[in-house]
Amino acid sequence: MWSRSAVINRPGISLVTYDPIWRSALRSENPSVLFGKWRRFEVFSHSKNRVEIDFTSENQARFKRYTTGGSIPTTPENLLICGLIVGLLEGIGCHGLWCDMAARGDGVVRIRDKRGFWLPDNPASLVTGGWTIGWKTHSAPKGIGTTDDDLPQIDLPPIPDTSLTALVNAVTDLLMRDVARQRKTGELARAVGLSTRTLQRRLG
Repeated sequence: MWSRSAVINRPGISLVTYDPIWRSALRSENPSVLFGKWRRFEVFSHSKNRVEIDFTSENQARFKRYTTGGSIPTTPENLLICGLIVGLLEGIGCHGLWCDMAARGDGVVRIRDKRGFWLPDNPASLVTGGWTIGWKTHSAPKGIGTTDDDLPQIDLPPIPDTSLTALVNAVTDLLMRDVARQRKTGELARAVGLSTRTLQRRLG
């Protein structure tokens, strides 16, 4: 058996508004978008130690640390990444969040619950290479938004058709509001009130 020791929380990732990477992560409108950004950041940064993310249900995901070459992820690194993902999920509006991690001889232990981290008396017993995170509800907070004044300015070539100019500007503004997010054509089409085929034809 083991008894839990509470770890006091301090202001976290949601207050780091000046860093463009975490600013973009905290602008994710749901966990799926956040995880997509996480995967692309790992590739972009050429990280050899990565996280495999598998949705096991609508409100739950399993995480597994692995390496693409070189030494395996260490325990401190794993705990840091786990805590960072927990902080990001809560920062984008996941409520009632919990996190389970295996421990040698103790089965599965809940290391995050009720907005607090809990560690066994022997933290070294934790098997930190994988964990499961779940949340009861998600409601996107106002968070860190992008105003029209903040949008990057892009010089587009002149377009004779004024209605097409308006469409191109609308799509460009939408993309620039969150450059780290990967958007599918159908999603863009719905955002501007067109069918996918119509959007493709007009932008073609």
